[in-house]
Amino acid sequence: MSVVKEKIRPQIKNGARDNAMSALLKSRNQSGSRKTKILRAGKDTKACIAISPNLIDLSAPKGVDNEPIGISVVGGEGIIIRGRVGLTASPGEIRIGGLWVMNDLLLSATPSTIVTPIPVMRFSPPLESIAKLAASFAIIGVLIGTTVAIGAA
Repeated sequence: MSVVKEKIRPQIKNGARDNAMSALLKSRNQSGSRKTKILRAGKDTKACIAISPNLIDLSAPKGVDNEPIGISVVGGEGIIIRGRVGLTASPGEIRIGGLWVMNDLLLSATPSTIVTPIPVMRFSPPLESIAKLAASFAIIGVLIGTTVAIGAA
């Protein structure tokens, strides 16, 4: 098992340095940039929040494998999460792509076979949000209609 980890880990480290990570490192390491503001908890700590026109970075001291951990939002590139991630939600509360949620049956430990197929995701459009949006549009339509009717009179 450890031999497999030894072979996989360098590939993960090298693969994680894609365009988004290089853009993050490039914008973080700009020396003398007056637009980048860094907020630290103290003089001796490495934990910081860096804010620039195209980057927000929340960093913590290096993790176990000597890689920095944190969350970065890079304009034009996306969100980068470095380090281990723990989700404290049931699978049915994890929404993917806006229309799909993880299937709660994944926790039942029933194997997915040809006889008992269990899908990983289930279709779940956000109907409550759509209903609230439709109600808001209806109110705005009534207000605009009233304003037009008053203006015409």
